[in-house]
Amino acid sequence: MKKAFTYIFNDSGFKFKSFILFIFMSVCIFQELFSICNKSYNLELNSSSYVCLSILCLLCYILIQGYGISVIKSLLADKTSIPFMSLKKDFITGFKFVCACTIYLIPLFCIIGACGFSLGIGSPIFFPATFTKISLVLLIISVIGTIFLYSLVMPASMLVFIKTNSLWSFYKFEEIFKIMKQNKKKYFITVIMFLICGLIVHLLTTYAGVLCSKYNIHFVWLLIILAITNAYLFYFLNYLIADIET
Repeated sequence: MKKAFTYIFNDSGFKFKSFILFIFMSVCIFQELFSICNKSYNLELNSSSYVCLSILCLLCYILIQGYGISVIKSLLADKTSIPFMSLKKDFITGFKFVCACTIYLIPLFCIIGACGFSLGIGSPIFFPATFTKISLVLLIISVIGTIFLYSLVMPASMLVFIKTNSLWSFYKFEEIFKIMKQNKKKYFITVIMFLICGLIVHLLTTYAGVLCSKYNIHFVWLLIILAITNAYLFYFLNYLIADIET
C-alpha cells in the first residue's frame, strides 16, 4: 500500500501526464464548485451556458473513467510508467464502463425511489402523515447503503470489466466474489480507502463555500487545490485496485 502513495513520482514524465488529467479534472470540478461558490463570488451563467458546461463535464468524466481503466491495465502489466491519456481510446472505454455502472445502479436507484415514495418523502401532498423524521432517517440509511454496496463491488467490478469488457461486469457476481475471496485483506483496504477518499473529496467540495468566505481563498486557487487532490487520489485508488490481483 505504501507504494500507492509514491509510484507516480517514479515516472519521469508524470508531471505532463498528470497535468493533462488535472485539466479534465478541473472541468469536472468546476461545475460542482460553481454551484456552491457562485454566491460567494457573484458568478453567473445563463441556462444554455450551464447546460453546455454540464455536457462538457459529462464528456470529461467519461474520458477520466476510461483513462482510469488504462492506468489499471498498465499496472497489471507490471509497467512502472503511467500511460498517456488517449482521447479516443479512453473515451470509448470510459463510455462502456459508465454504461456498465449505470446498468448496475438503475435497480439500486429504483429501490431508493420506491423507499422514498412509500415513506412519503418528496410527496407530502399525497402522504402528509408519513413524512416524518423516521422516514427521512430510513431514506438516508438506504442511500448510504447504496453507496456502500456500490463501493463494495466497484474495485472487483473494474477488474472484471478489464478482463471481459462486458457491460454486465457488475452482475458477474461469481467472478466478483472470487476476487473478493482470494484477496480479502487487500480488497478490504481498497474498499475502505475508496470510502475515505470519497468522503474527503465530498467534504472539501461541500464546504468550499465556507472555506472561501472564512479564509478568503480565491475561487481559482480552490479549483486548483481540489483538482490536484482529485488527480492524486485518482492515481492512488487505481493503484490499489490493480494491486488487488498482483
